[in-house]
Amino acid sequence: MKKNIIKNFIFMFCAIFLAKILGLVRSMIFANLYGTGAAAQAFQTASKIPLQLLDMSLGAAISSAFIPIFNEFLQKKRKKGSYTVC
Repeated sequence: MKKNIIKNFIFMFCAIFLAKILGLVRSMIFANLYGTGAAAQAFQTASKIPLQLLDMSLGAAISSAFIPIFNEFLQKKRKKGSYTVC
């Protein structure tokens, strides 16, 4: 059980770290190509709404997957153990 938790933690850490590094590279390339002028501001402003919609839909998908599983776990197992990771 603990090995599985550690494996999942390491996977999530690496995925988030890689996403942050790629975001930094994207920002550097974007700044190099467009600078900080009006075109860059227009692009960033126009891309905020689709990105927010994507974040909200992913949040809804994660919530819809997590809540039923957690609720089932609460019903089948003891409630005290449901809130601990280890």
